[in-house]
Amino acid sequence: MENASDAELAVMRIVWGHPEGALFAQVQEELAQQGTPCHANALIVLFSRLQKKGYLRAEKKGRRNVYTALIQESAYQEQQTQLLVDKAYGGSTWGLVANLVTGDKLTEAEYAELRELLRSRRPEP
Repeated sequence: MENASDAELAVMRIVWGHPEGALFAQVQEELAQQGTPCHANALIVLFSRLQKKGYLRAEKKGRRNVYTALIQESAYQEQQTQLLVDKAYGGSTWGLVANLVTGDKLTEAEYAELRELLRSRRPEP
């Protein structure tokens, strides 16, 4: 799947937040609330690009389009993580994890969550 630009990703985050579907006006309003206002024509272009890339679809409901995601946010995150691992770490997932852990990029709460996740996935004998 083709990568989404930063602006397209901002739109997708809003659409993902509306599993029942998002209206044009909702997306435009939420973008403005986030401090990234988007003119109608620019938003139309973003929706068109996202549809062509296979990220979302538009369905007519009366006179309005309802935009729904065709790819789940978790699937997008997995894809992007794999791209990062491949590109920056030569395919080594361990390289990414080691960088996060040894680079003091995690909070104490995140370390605790990571320990719990590891325990639940791979119980010690």
